[in-house]
Amino acid sequence: MFRGTTPQLEFSFNYNLEDLNIQSFYITLKQGNNTVAEKELNDITIVKEKAIINLTQEDTLSMIANIPVSIQARLKINNKVYATNILSAGVSSILKEGVI
Repeated sequence: MFRGTTPQLEFSFNYNLEDLNIQSFYITLKQGNNTVAEKELNDITIVKEKAIINLTQEDTLSMIANIPVSIQARLKINNKVYATNILSAGVSSILKEGVI
C-alpha cells in the first residue's frame, strides 16, 4: 500500500460473517509497537465471508515507508473472543507529502 492513499482492504474468512452474532470486531494495523490504524465494527463492512475496511489518507500517512505493517482481526462472537493470524503488508513511499 502507498502512504497518503485511501486503500480498501478486504479480509476473507472461512465462514459467512453475516450469519454470526458479532458483538465486537477490531482490525488493527501496527508498525512496530505503534498502532497506525484501528477499525471497529461500525467501520467494517461485512459481505458474506469478507470484512472490508477503508483507510483514510491520515491512516496511511501515519505509516512509515519501507516498514511492513502488521494486521490482525479480533472478534467477539457469543461471548467468545477469536483472533486471526497476523498478516504483513508493505508500505511504499510517496513524493508529495500531506493530505490532498
